[in-house]
Amino acid sequence: MDITIEAKELKKALSFLKPYIPVRSPKPVLLCVLIDANGGTARMRTTTLGLHGEYSIMAGIDQAGQILVPYKELVAVCKMAGNVVHLVGDNKTAKATWPGGESEMEAYDPAEFPIFPLIGKTIGTIEAKSLSTMLSSVSFAVEKQTYRAGTMSNICLSCEGNKLEMVATDAHRLAVITGEAMLEDFSVLLPSNAGRLLGGLDGPIILAIEISEDRNNLLYLQAYGGGRRIAIQLGQGNFPKWKHIVPDNSDLPVRVETNGDELARIILSMAEGQENYEEPRVSLSLSSSGIEITSGKTSQHYTATVIGKIDIKFKSELLAEGLSFIGGLVTIAMSTPKKPVKITGNSAKHGFFKGTRQERMYVLMPWGDE
Repeated sequence: MDITIEAKELKKALSFLKPYIPVRSPKPVLLCVLIDANGGTARMRTTTLGLHGEYSIMAGIDQAGQILVPYKELVAVCKMAGNVVHLVGDNKTAKATWPGGESEMEAYDPAEFPIFPLIGKTIGTIEAKSLSTMLSSVSFAVEKQTYRAGTMSNICLSCEGNKLEMVATDAHRLAVITGEAMLEDFSVLLPSNAGRLLGGLDGPIILAIEISEDRNNLLYLQAYGGGRRIAIQLGQGNFPKWKHIVPDNSDLPVRVETNGDELARIILSMAEGQENYEEPRVSLSLSSSGIEITSGKTSQHYTATVIGKIDIKFKSELLAEGLSFIGGLVTIAMSTPKKPVKITGNSAKHGFFKGTRQERMYVLMPWGDE
């Protein structure tokens, strides 16, 4: 292979591919970038096996071919090079040159690099930024305790009848976002960092699901557009059946409408003053006069529109996170101190998705007396 590329474009490619390089690996090829040059384009690929990334840039090609070189060595070249980098190599050696400098690099046999999953069944086209933002928004609610996580460490992303839905839960609370999308019906389990990964893409992207037959029939969600492509290995197993635990509005006689962001700030501020800050609790006493908030030895009255009466307790952090997740004007609906509480809203601060305002819901179990 013998190509010439712009150093700034190489730097952009390496920055995009960074999440798809393992921090360490016993297999040297997984710490490398596969550069495949052909037809005026240099495609650069990296992988952790569970994640695959690809970035294509324009290149002057004197000889088409492939080289497999360490990611860190290419990063070092970008720091030293000027405007243009000339790369030449084969399956044994590689060399980078630029005006005023050069660098010999290790090289490996490109045939040893894992196969990038082929593009499979196309689901449809969607805006990368919108999907990324919504997935990142629900990720806070996934189960973080690995010993009990199972499929709850994933986000369930699905579409049925053009209704796009993403759900995360840790068994104590449930975060849901819905919106409209012209996609084929599907349901997949994505890792909690999927939103951040999709954020590296831009503009409209095409989603596809692929079964990689060469690697034990693993499933991947692929997203590609604008010369960039990623493949995310999907979780396996069944996501918890959650819809039956969401209380019906008719079963929730006690309601309060308030500013979710403001109430969340007050709850967290009061929690900071508790002696046991590891897991502070907050008590809410709701009546027609508003909300009496008690955290530790501190109490504060909060004016709000309340229907009904109830005394109820929560973990401060879990309640505050839910209020912030919904944001803006929220409706908190509940029945008894021991049954799930539902917080809903469709705040304009979250933006629009396909012309319709996204809807958000948060369901939280109260904290029972110990």
